[in-house]
Amino acid sequence: MPPCTSLRNASSLLGRATQRRPPCRHASTNRPSRAETQAALAAQVDRALQADEHGATLKLHPHSKTIETVVGALPLSPVMDPAWIEARRRFRTPKPKTPAHTYLGRFRKKLYLNPYAQALATPWRLCTATETGLPRYFLQDFEVVTNPETGQPCFVPGDRTDAAAPDTPPPPVSGQESSPEGRSPTDAPRPLAGPSAPVGYVLARHDVLELLGSPRRVSSLGGKHIAMLARRAHLSRSGLLPRLVWPPHMHRLVLDLLRARAVDALLRLARLDAAPARGYLRPCASWAQINRDMPHRGCVLWSPGEAAVSAAAAETPGPWATLDIEGAKYEGKMPVHDLRRLLGDEHLARLRAEPAFADSTLLVLGKRRTIPAQLLLWKLQGYLAEYPGRDEAEAD
Repeated sequence: MPPCTSLRNASSLLGRATQRRPPCRHASTNRPSRAETQAALAAQVDRALQADEHGATLKLHPHSKTIETVVGALPLSPVMDPAWIEARRRFRTPKPKTPAHTYLGRFRKKLYLNPYAQALATPWRLCTATETGLPRYFLQDFEVVTNPETGQPCFVPGDRTDAAAPDTPPPPVSGQESSPEGRSPTDAPRPLAGPSAPVGYVLARHDVLELLGSPRRVSSLGGKHIAMLARRAHLSRSGLLPRLVWPPHMHRLVLDLLRARAVDALLRLARLDAAPARGYLRPCASWAQINRDMPHRGCVLWSPGEAAVSAAAAETPGPWATLDIEGAKYEGKMPVHDLRRLLGDEHLARLRAEPAFADSTLLVLGKRRTIPAQLLLWKLQGYLAEYPGRDEAEAD
């Protein structure tokens, strides 16, 4: 009888499947075997034992599960058993991490690198003065601290550090010597941090912060700074709220802080871009040079000189000014920042001390590393802007 066709086909498929296995087994041999892993762990445990002051008299016997000491052989603890350690770690190999935007399409990559999308993605918080819920980026946080001069609790801006600064450890001070134990001074135990200060949120707007310090007869926002912490029961019972002080110049203090952070971020980018050129700050001779052929378009920085300000006052870009890029599928609108209006004369003079800003009136800020600086400039725009309908709302 002739062989069954279906069985013959099945056997041929099984044969082909069998031929594919050796490459898989060959690839799996790149990983160390269990015996090799246990041997490496045994050597690691033995080195740790030898580092002890009595290590010369200790010897590990992983096969008999004993450890040799001056009083004889003792049972081996599981935490020192290479087989036990290998079994615990066998299925705990860390999975290799891939960048979050590796498998994204072009639109998702653009969205991932969009600073304004990142601003909208910040955690949701509530402005206790206006009862408005917004992403954290659009609010200004305040902490309650004790004034060292008066001893009274007062509000201070919460983001007093530059978020755009790289997180690098401070350089070692020359002349420092290591401790007798061989540890550096930076390895000393740090003191435990105390409880964090109470935090409240208010709209990051110049006019709102100015009205918070005014009397109630002037604005309905007067005295609303207490509402930041009024919902915390333990603070309400402590008698702290009536003693809270809101400095009358808080709106100017926050403005100066935002300006200083923005200037520091721009100066850092200019120094990084000095040598070699990385394209963070690109000077342009005219507005027409900023077109769709320019890659990595972020925002436009416009800082005319003293003589050009009075001559071109009518052409000065106002708040929320944008530049339309004709024919661009992505990044078709670029915000235009008037640095003189945003930073003021004092901070602009500090910025112009850098050659990159002293020699150029028109610059394009771009690339991924400039996103924190773009977010700071856009927050300054929102902080200084005049919003329509504010006077009518105050009259009501």
